[in-house]
Amino acid sequence: MTTPLIVLLSLFATTTLAFNVDIPSALTHRGPSGSYFGFSVDLHKDRGVNWLLVGAPTAQTEQPGVTRGGSVFRCSTEIPDQCQSIPFDVTGNNNASGQQIDQKSDQWFGATVRSAGPNGPVLACAPRYVWFSNNYKRREPVGTCFVARESFREFSEYSPCRTSNWGYHRQGSCQAGLGATITPDGLRVFIGAVGSWYWQGQLYSINTTNPAVRSPVFRTFVTGQLFSQGLFSRLDVLSTTEGSAAEDDSYLGYSSAVGDLDDDGRSDVAVGMPRGANLTGKVVLLTSNLTNIVNITGQQLGAYFGYCVTVTDVNNDGLQDVIVGAPLYSNYANTEGKYEMGRVHVFYQSARLRQSFRRSDVLDGGEVSKARFGLAVSALGDINLDGFNDIAIGAPYDGPSEKGAVYIYHGSSKGIRTKASQVIYAEEISSELSTFGFSLAGGMDVDGNEYPDTLVGAYDSDRIVYLRSRPVVYLNTVDISYDVESKQIDLENKNCSLFDGTAVACVPLTLCFEFSGRGVNNREEVMVQLILDSKSPKNPRLHFLSEENKSSLNETYQLVKGQRACRTYTVYIRPLIRDKLTPIESEVRYSLREVTDTRRGGAIQSQRTRRSLPPVLGAEAPSKTDVIVIQKNCGPDNICVPDMQVTYKANMDKYIFGSDKKLEIEVSVLNAAEDAFEAAVYLTLPEEVKFVRVDRVDDKEGAPAVLCSSPSDESGQPVLRCEIGNPLAAFRTSVFTIVLQPSARLARENAAAAIAAGLKAKSSLDFVLEVNSTNPEETNQMFDNRAEISLPIRVETDLSIRGISDPEVVRFNLSSFVSSTVQVKSHENQVGPQVMHIYELGNRGPSDILKADVYILWPTKTLSGKDLLYLVDRPFVDGPANCQLMEQFNPLALKLESERLSSSSSSASFSGQRSASSSSSSSSSSSSSYSSSGSAGSSSGGSGISKSSKTTYSSSSSGGAGGNAISTSSSSSTTSIDGKPKTTSTSSSWNRTSTVTRYNPDGTVQSSVTSQNSGVGAPGQEIPGQIFDEEEDYDYDEELDQQSTQGRRRRRQAPMNFQHGRNTKNRVRNRRQSQSKELDRELNCGATQCTIIKCSAGPITSNNNVVFKLRARIWAQTISEIDWEDLVISSKMVVDVNELPYGVDPGYLPLRSATVTTTLDQLDREREAKAIPWWIIVLAAVAGVLLLLLLIFVLWKLGFFERSRPDKDECEQEPLKSENGHLQRDEAL
Repeated sequence: MTTPLIVLLSLFATTTLAFNVDIPSALTHRGPSGSYFGFSVDLHKDRGVNWLLVGAPTAQTEQPGVTRGGSVFRCSTEIPDQCQSIPFDVTGNNNASGQQIDQKSDQWFGATVRSAGPNGPVLACAPRYVWFSNNYKRREPVGTCFVARESFREFSEYSPCRTSNWGYHRQGSCQAGLGATITPDGLRVFIGAVGSWYWQGQLYSINTTNPAVRSPVFRTFVTGQLFSQGLFSRLDVLSTTEGSAAEDDSYLGYSSAVGDLDDDGRSDVAVGMPRGANLTGKVVLLTSNLTNIVNITGQQLGAYFGYCVTVTDVNNDGLQDVIVGAPLYSNYANTEGKYEMGRVHVFYQSARLRQSFRRSDVLDGGEVSKARFGLAVSALGDINLDGFNDIAIGAPYDGPSEKGAVYIYHGSSKGIRTKASQVIYAEEISSELSTFGFSLAGGMDVDGNEYPDTLVGAYDSDRIVYLRSRPVVYLNTVDISYDVESKQIDLENKNCSLFDGTAVACVPLTLCFEFSGRGVNNREEVMVQLILDSKSPKNPRLHFLSEENKSSLNETYQLVKGQRACRTYTVYIRPLIRDKLTPIESEVRYSLREVTDTRRGGAIQSQRTRRSLPPVLGAEAPSKTDVIVIQKNCGPDNICVPDMQVTYKANMDKYIFGSDKKLEIEVSVLNAAEDAFEAAVYLTLPEEVKFVRVDRVDDKEGAPAVLCSSPSDESGQPVLRCEIGNPLAAFRTSVFTIVLQPSARLARENAAAAIAAGLKAKSSLDFVLEVNSTNPEETNQMFDNRAEISLPIRVETDLSIRGISDPEVVRFNLSSFVSSTVQVKSHENQVGPQVMHIYELGNRGPSDILKADVYILWPTKTLSGKDLLYLVDRPFVDGPANCQLMEQFNPLALKLESERLSSSSSSASFSGQRSASSSSSSSSSSSSSYSSSGSAGSSSGGSGISKSSKTTYSSSSSGGAGGNAISTSSSSSTTSIDGKPKTTSTSSSWNRTSTVTRYNPDGTVQSSVTSQNSGVGAPGQEIPGQIFDEEEDYDYDEELDQQSTQGRRRRRQAPMNFQHGRNTKNRVRNRRQSQSKELDRELNCGATQCTIIKCSAGPITSNNNVVFKLRARIWAQTISEIDWEDLVISSKMVVDVNELPYGVDPGYLPLRSATVTTTLDQLDREREAKAIPWWIIVLAAVAGVLLLLLLIFVLWKLGFFERSRPDKDECEQEPLKSENGHLQRDEAL
């Protein structure tokens, strides 16, 4: 069990080191088993003989008829287990008139033991002593005390509560003596009676110098009369009075201590009241005549503040201070759940009475829960003879095994030192100890070495421990000094030489010692260790010239008390040192030498005899230092303040995934102020980048050398360090290039690992470039010391879209498809000629495309809602892609031709050549013929229809279905350039409603948005398509009356975003807001109601493609209603790449789009435009003139042209207005 105990003690002793309370010489006394031997202790000296006084309140005595009455022992200071009982009371229970009048069994005599000092009286009390009242029927624990004088030959008894004031409501349960003390001169006794007046408590102050008159029998006492065995005279007895009911259960008198508390030269008393002040505890300071000086109140409820109290001067100001224990104090701020660790308060007396005891310090020492630190406190005197009194504090349940500990605190000029100088654990002395520290005593030199000793009680183990104090050696002089006036060393002044002839800079270093002390020898040996450059033990810059390359030296100094001893050493600076800025600190460490006996393997036992203890070195710092600095070019203050500035240039602005190109970063560092020592550049590298080399750019003579070390990853990321000068001189620039190699393999592995873990792969290679030096810059100049470099990771890919119309030009006879006899279409051949748009989405590499969203804008209907390009089948896809199912494919369920799109062959190609075919058809026949011509190419416009071939037209139309309507009037002039329609001038006005419908993957309608736009187009402005404001939604309320139905637009208070493909757009918005707007622009349907077909393509490997084919019928009936010569119908494909290999963010890739156009040519238009004969025109004109003349003649006959004027009243001269507020006849305007 020895090893675990040592480990536990090491854990508990980390905060303090042993000082001068000696543990090996501890003397232990063991009392009778179960006697609570050690419940109270004190030191006493009588006629030159030193004694250890010990109370054993449950010890069995030789008193007749008394069981476990308790005893007080005096024990030897030299021989263990040598104790004898002091005969304070040898009689049994007292009797009067033949009847027993008291009971001494279990009276706890010895619960309190106090010595007045050398050759003074000794006070001992039995607080559980029971007195039978005057009718002999009541049994009341009034308590009693005895005072021993004349070397324990004369005894007096004091029982202040043994009066006629029976009952616990008065003094019947006062338990006098639980707290009691005696003045140093022995003239006055203070006895606490905690049970008086409902346990409010009471304090008695008794003058013990009054003469006593003996009497053979007891007498009856009046109120307040004192019973002292053998005394009948009324002594000088003072007591505190009863308080209010609020002070019940306060326990005044629980503890007490004597001292001069008002600086009047007379003894006063501090009395504990641990349950006072609403259970926060109180200490009452009283004069000897019980006049109140001041009250000190505790801070925490239930801390038992005032459980123990002592008085001593800890700051040597001539005024005695009060130390109060609060053993049940808990620090509720601790996070370990500890409680009742205890606390001790030190209150300082002031020369100004009103300021006394207001300043205080607190001591916390308990290490475990319920340590009860502060259960006992004692003034030790000046145990180290430093001029300040010290104290001991008991924590009887502290320590590694909770067997108790004693804390030693030293005084100082500023007050108590809040860090314990020594902690003594029970386990260090004996494993049989428990409740070590329950009682304490000190302040007296028992062994004669001039240093006060300490006595500790451990009642639960029936033991006491006497601890002696070792003499203290004080090194009054400990000097270490560089013998250089300026404390600077010039590296250029090389005034010493090494054995190999190397010239070095050197300085002398001197050590001096002198010691003093009381009770110590005249000669002492001091072990000295001199350490050069102690702050850099691994790479010291300073060495001894006498022992080259050695930076530490151990020597022994023979010192004579009161005489100064010095030695000088020559030390030198090692050549080519790097750190020239940090001061060079040298340290001397010292300790007293202990003579050891090699034969016995330990300290010579004769040195630790009972009368002589080896000295210990004073508690001052066991080391001293001196510093010297290296002379620098930093001005008169020798402090250099640089201004480092770093800039860079890189040979690439992005990293192409898989590229083996080296990354070159040219770094330029300028020092725009004083010298920068150990200047260095730090480059934090990504894991995927490896360091190759560094190239110097400035090769001029005198340019700073650049040395880069291999990157270290101590911080989790590789950091490249490049030294650029030591120092980097003022106003010098260092320019160099760092060559790096990105690793494609590591980049792939890291990206794959991140994706597998559900994380986002890196989107860039990020570097941090920093420059600094060991001498710091001004804070406001450090903004240019750091630069961040970010190279976005890119995947090199080339996405292309090509499209073609099959056929490109459709020539057909409109009459073949438009027939009044066929109103309901049942077969696709009845609708109009067939057209097919083919798109090829290709990846020309070199990297793959994992996923892309494909949008096809198909001109399904006109703005008026009439069928335009009727999709008869779903898109055919050849390649890794799939499209959503939609209801817009053959919504009329027309019968299709047996030849399907998937099995059809097409002569269309992507060679750029035009193709044409001709056809004629009849609505009653399945055969048809047509001719067509068209073109395909890339465009940024939407799907729609337009007129071309220099045709100027005007049109107006209205109608629609399903709530969609269009009313337009426009004129347009278009020209065809390279076969592609281009609008040159347009003027138009419109009032249009249109609808765009989104579909779910299963073909059901997901959302439908209807809008109404109106306006006038300027020349050159196209009729607007369906452009939706994301901040706006439109709602229509129909107001029905007898004449019209009108839709009205209303702006909602809560905006709702409309989007083409909700999931897609949400994803795009997460990338970039700008790209989201670009996609919105691309998905504009133009001048038609279009169907947006969403497809998903991928993966598309390098040099592969995906083909989309869409087959439709031109709705001839709609075409016949448009005044046109050449009509162009177009569709559009938009591609958005949203997933690339290795987790690379595709946000940098632009949207790709292409448009396929089909040109319509009507063959029978010339016959429809046949000229009218001239004679019909003349005849019609003549008939019209005659009809007009006849109408005029009839009206004239009826008097239509005659006017009758009414009276011109003034009010009727006002111009008439209609109900709408306009003048009459202005309605047309």
